[in-house]
Amino acid sequence: DAPNQILQERIQNRNQRHVLKGKSGIAVDEFLDNYRRTYDHLLGRLQAEHGLRVIRFDTSLMSVEQVIQDVKNLCIG
Repeated sequence: DAPNQILQERIQNRNQRHVLKGKSGIAVDEFLDNYRRTYDHLLGRLQAEHGLRVIRFDTSLMSVEQVIQDVKNLCIG
């Protein structure tokens, strides 16, 4: 995840099509906030009912390489 402003910049500047590309900042914020709430709800239920461990990464603060390394380290133990 990353702050909405960062995600909006990524969406607007990417070469691939995206449902939010070209939308206003308010529309993007509403979509991302709703998306986040939905994921938080679903992941919260999986945590409560099945003991799922959820790891969060702020990709505005970490490079892809750092995230990959952290995931590898978590898998190794």
